Amino acid sequence: MRVDSFNSQKSIHQQIEEALIAVPNLASTLHGQRKVHQGSVGKRTALFPSYKNGGMIPLESRLELAHAIALEKDPTVEVYRTQALKIQLSFNEFIYPDFLIKKLDHSLHVHEVKPYQQFVKSKQLDRFKRLERILDNLEIEFKVIDLNNLYSQSEVNNLLYQYQRGHYKKWTAFEINLALSILQDRFQNQHPRIDKESIKKLFNLHNLDLNLYEYIEFHSLISFDNTKFGDDV
Repeated sequence: MRVDSFNSQKSIHQQIEEALIAVPNLASTLHGQRKVHQGSVGKRTALFPSYKNGGMIPLESRLELAHAIALEKDPTVEVYRTQALKIQLSFNEFIYPDFLIKKLDHSLHVHEVKPYQQFVKSKQLDRFKRLERILDNLEIEFKVIDLNNLYSQSEVNNLLYQYQRGHYKKWTAFEINLALSILQDRFQNQHPRIDKESIKKLFNLHNLDLNLYEYIEFHSLISFDNTKFGDDV
Protein backbone atom coordinates (compact mmCIF):
# COMPACT_ATOMS: atom_id res chain seq x y z
CA MET A 1 0.00 0.00 0.00
CA ARG A 2 1.38 3.38 -0.97
CA VAL A 3 1.49 6.03 1.76
CA ASP A 4 0.03 8.70 -0.49
CA SER A 5 -2.91 6.46 -1.42
CA PHE A 6 -3.75 5.73 2.21
CA ASN A 7 -3.38 9.39 3.14
CA SER A 8 -5.53 10.61 0.29
CA GLN A 9 -7.55 13.75 0.88
CA LYS A 10 -10.70 11.64 0.94
CA SER A 11 -9.30 9.22 3.51
CA ILE A 12 -8.19 11.81 6.07
CA HIS A 13 -11.17 14.09 5.55
CA GLN A 14 -13.46 11.09 5.88
CA GLN A 15 -11.84 10.26 9.23
CA ILE A 16 -12.26 13.88 10.29
CA GLU A 17 -15.91 14.00 9.26
CA GLU A 18 -16.70 10.73 11.04
CA ALA A 19 -14.86 11.85 14.19
CA LEU A 20 -16.60 15.22 14.42
CA ILE A 21 -20.12 13.83 13.92
CA ALA A 22 -19.58 10.86 16.23
CA VAL A 23 -21.87 10.60 19.25
CA PRO A 24 -20.85 9.30 22.68
CA ASN A 25 -21.21 5.60 23.40
CA LEU A 26 -23.42 4.18 26.17
CA ALA A 27 -20.78 5.24 28.70
CA SER A 28 -20.96 8.83 27.33
CA THR A 29 -17.40 8.52 25.99
CA LEU A 30 -16.09 9.76 22.64
CA HIS A 31 -13.33 7.33 21.67
CA GLY A 32 -10.98 7.99 18.78
CA GLN A 33 -9.18 5.73 16.30
CA ARG A 34 -6.90 4.65 19.14
CA LYS A 35 -8.75 3.82 22.33
CA VAL A 36 -7.23 5.27 25.49
CA HIS A 37 -7.42 2.65 28.24
CA GLN A 38 -8.09 4.20 31.62
CA GLY A 39 -5.64 3.25 34.35
CA SER A 40 -2.80 2.42 31.94
CA VAL A 41 0.47 1.84 33.78
CA GLY A 42 2.76 4.88 33.70
CA LYS A 43 0.08 7.24 32.33
CA ARG A 44 -2.26 9.70 34.05
CA THR A 45 -5.30 8.80 32.01
CA ALA A 46 -8.63 10.52 32.60
CA LEU A 47 -12.07 11.09 31.13
CA PHE A 48 -12.81 14.79 30.80
CA PRO A 49 -16.50 15.83 30.73
CA SER A 50 -16.45 18.15 27.73
CA TYR A 51 -19.24 20.70 27.46
CA LYS A 52 -18.34 21.58 23.86
CA ASN A 53 -18.25 17.96 22.70
CA GLY A 54 -21.23 16.70 24.67
CA GLY A 55 -19.41 13.72 26.12
CA MET A 56 -16.38 12.36 27.94
CA ILE A 57 -13.06 12.97 26.18
CA PRO A 58 -10.27 10.42 26.90
CA LEU A 59 -6.96 11.99 27.93
CA GLU A 60 -3.55 10.48 28.62
CA SER A 61 -1.78 13.09 30.73
CA ARG A 62 -2.12 16.20 32.87
CA LEU A 63 -0.76 18.16 29.93
CA GLU A 64 -3.59 16.93 27.72
CA LEU A 65 -6.04 17.91 30.46
CA ALA A 66 -4.57 21.42 30.54
CA HIS A 67 -4.94 21.65 26.77
CA ALA A 68 -8.54 20.39 26.86
CA ILE A 69 -9.40 23.11 29.37
CA ALA A 70 -7.79 25.70 27.11
CA LEU A 71 -9.88 24.47 24.18
CA GLU A 72 -13.03 24.69 26.30
CA LYS A 73 -12.16 28.31 27.14
CA ASP A 74 -11.18 29.29 23.61
CA PRO A 75 -14.21 31.06 22.04
CA THR A 76 -12.95 30.28 18.52
CA VAL A 77 -13.08 26.48 19.05
CA GLU A 78 -16.31 24.72 18.07
CA VAL A 79 -15.48 21.07 18.82
CA TYR A 80 -12.45 18.82 19.29
CA ARG A 81 -11.58 15.14 19.61
CA THR A 82 -8.63 13.12 20.92
CA GLN A 83 -6.80 10.29 19.11
CA ALA A 84 -9.28 10.82 16.27
CA LEU A 85 -7.01 10.21 13.27
CA LYS A 86 -4.83 7.33 12.10
CA ILE A 87 -2.32 8.70 9.60
CA GLN A 88 0.22 6.57 7.77
CA LEU A 89 3.75 7.96 7.68
CA SER A 90 5.44 5.04 5.91
CA PHE A 91 4.61 1.51 4.77
CA ASN A 92 4.18 0.16 8.30
CA GLU A 93 4.32 3.32 10.42
CA PHE A 94 1.28 5.20 11.71
CA ILE A 95 0.71 8.17 13.97
CA TYR A 96 -2.32 9.06 16.08
CA PRO A 97 -2.23 12.83 16.76
CA ASP A 98 -3.38 13.90 20.22
CA PHE A 99 -6.02 16.49 19.26
CA LEU A 100 -8.20 17.20 16.25
CA ILE A 101 -9.83 20.65 16.46
CA LYS A 102 -12.50 22.35 14.40
CA LYS A 103 -12.91 26.09 14.82
CA LEU A 104 -15.98 28.23 14.24
CA ASP A 105 -14.46 29.52 11.00
CA HIS A 106 -14.44 25.85 9.83
CA SER A 107 -10.64 25.66 9.86
CA LEU A 108 -9.12 22.37 11.02
CA HIS A 109 -6.15 21.98 13.35
CA VAL A 110 -4.12 19.05 14.68
CA HIS A 111 -2.15 19.37 17.90
CA GLU A 112 0.44 17.18 19.58
CA VAL A 113 1.01 17.82 23.29
CA LYS A 114 4.52 17.32 24.68
CA PRO A 115 6.33 18.60 27.81
CA TYR A 116 9.03 20.52 25.92
CA GLN A 117 9.42 20.94 22.17
CA GLN A 118 13.20 21.37 22.38
CA PHE A 119 13.58 17.97 24.06
CA VAL A 120 11.55 16.00 21.53
CA LYS A 121 13.74 13.17 20.26
CA SER A 122 14.99 13.42 16.69
CA LYS A 123 13.01 10.34 15.59
CA GLN A 124 9.79 11.83 16.98
CA LEU A 125 10.62 15.22 15.49
CA ASP A 126 11.02 13.58 12.08
CA ARG A 127 7.60 11.95 12.49
CA PHE A 128 6.07 15.34 13.28
CA LYS A 129 7.68 16.92 10.23
CA ARG A 130 6.29 14.21 7.97
CA LEU A 131 2.88 14.58 9.59
CA GLU A 132 3.01 18.35 9.10
CA ARG A 133 3.73 17.93 5.36
CA ILE A 134 0.78 15.57 4.94
CA LEU A 135 -1.59 17.89 6.80
CA ASP A 136 -0.28 21.00 5.08
CA ASN A 137 -1.27 19.51 1.72
CA LEU A 138 -4.82 19.27 3.10
CA GLU A 139 -4.75 22.84 4.50
CA ILE A 140 -4.85 21.53 8.06
CA GLU A 141 -2.62 23.39 10.51
CA PHE A 142 -0.30 21.27 12.66
CA LYS A 143 1.19 22.49 15.92
CA VAL A 144 3.14 21.04 18.84
CA ILE A 145 1.89 22.36 22.18
CA ASP A 146 4.19 22.26 25.20
CA LEU A 147 4.38 23.61 28.76
CA ASN A 148 5.16 27.08 27.44
CA ASN A 149 1.69 27.17 25.86
CA LEU A 150 -0.25 25.45 28.66
CA TYR A 151 -1.77 26.45 31.98
CA SER A 152 0.24 25.64 35.10
CA GLN A 153 -1.00 22.97 37.50
CA SER A 154 -2.35 25.57 39.94
CA GLU A 155 -4.15 27.34 37.08
CA VAL A 156 -5.59 24.01 35.92
CA ASN A 157 -6.90 23.31 39.43
CA ASN A 158 -8.58 26.72 39.64
CA LEU A 159 -10.04 26.46 36.15
CA LEU A 160 -11.33 22.93 36.79
CA TYR A 161 -13.14 24.22 39.87
CA GLN A 162 -14.76 26.99 37.82
CA TYR A 163 -15.50 24.63 34.95
CA GLN A 164 -17.16 21.94 37.04
CA ARG A 165 -19.33 24.39 38.98
CA GLY A 166 -20.08 26.61 36.00
CA HIS A 167 -21.17 23.74 33.75
CA TYR A 168 -23.26 21.68 36.13
CA LYS A 169 -26.25 22.83 34.05
CA LYS A 170 -26.88 24.49 30.70
CA TRP A 171 -27.48 28.21 31.16
CA THR A 172 -29.86 30.04 28.87
CA ALA A 173 -28.77 33.14 26.94
CA PHE A 174 -31.30 35.10 29.01
CA GLU A 175 -29.70 34.00 32.30
CA ILE A 176 -26.20 34.82 31.11
CA ASN A 177 -27.11 38.22 29.69
CA LEU A 178 -29.10 39.10 32.81
CA ALA A 179 -26.11 38.28 35.05
CA LEU A 180 -23.73 40.26 32.83
CA SER A 181 -26.09 43.24 32.87
CA ILE A 182 -26.37 43.17 36.68
CA LEU A 183 -22.59 42.88 37.09
CA GLN A 184 -22.02 45.72 34.64
CA ASP A 185 -24.53 48.02 36.34
CA ARG A 186 -22.98 47.33 39.74
CA PHE A 187 -19.27 47.47 39.02
CA GLN A 188 -18.38 49.16 35.73
CA ASN A 189 -18.02 52.69 37.15
CA GLN A 190 -16.50 51.68 40.48
CA HIS A 191 -13.00 50.68 41.45
CA PRO A 192 -13.29 48.96 44.83
CA ARG A 193 -11.75 45.59 45.49
CA ILE A 194 -14.22 43.14 43.99
CA ASP A 195 -14.21 39.70 45.60
CA LYS A 196 -16.36 36.59 45.58
CA GLU A 197 -18.24 37.72 48.68
CA SER A 198 -19.40 40.85 46.86
CA ILE A 199 -20.46 38.76 43.89
CA LYS A 200 -22.27 36.29 46.16
CA LYS A 201 -24.26 39.06 47.86
CA LEU A 202 -25.16 40.60 44.50
CA PHE A 203 -26.31 37.28 43.02
CA ASN A 204 -28.32 36.43 46.15
CA LEU A 205 -30.00 39.83 45.96
CA HIS A 206 -31.17 39.07 42.42
CA ASN A 207 -31.91 35.37 43.05
CA LEU A 208 -29.16 34.25 40.69
CA ASP A 209 -27.23 30.97 41.00
CA LEU A 210 -23.64 31.75 42.04
CA ASN A 211 -22.45 28.93 39.77
CA LEU A 212 -23.52 31.11 36.85
CA TYR A 213 -20.73 33.50 37.83
CA GLU A 214 -18.25 30.60 37.67
CA TYR A 215 -19.41 30.02 34.08
CA ILE A 216 -18.99 33.71 33.25
CA GLU A 217 -15.54 33.86 34.79
CA PHE A 218 -14.36 30.61 33.18
CA HIS A 219 -15.29 31.85 29.71
CA SER A 220 -13.85 35.33 30.40
CA LEU A 221 -17.15 36.99 29.54
CA ILE A 222 -16.31 39.72 32.02
CA SER A 223 -13.17 41.33 33.43
CA PHE A 224 -12.99 43.56 36.48
CA ASP A 225 -9.33 44.41 35.97
CA ASN A 226 -9.96 46.75 33.05
CA THR A 227 -13.73 47.05 33.40
CA LYS A 228 -14.45 45.24 30.15
CA PHE A 229 -17.52 43.10 29.86
CA GLY A 230 -18.27 40.25 27.45
CA ASP A 231 -20.81 40.92 24.73
CA ASP A 232 -21.02 37.50 23.09
CA VAL A 233 -22.67 34.46 24.63
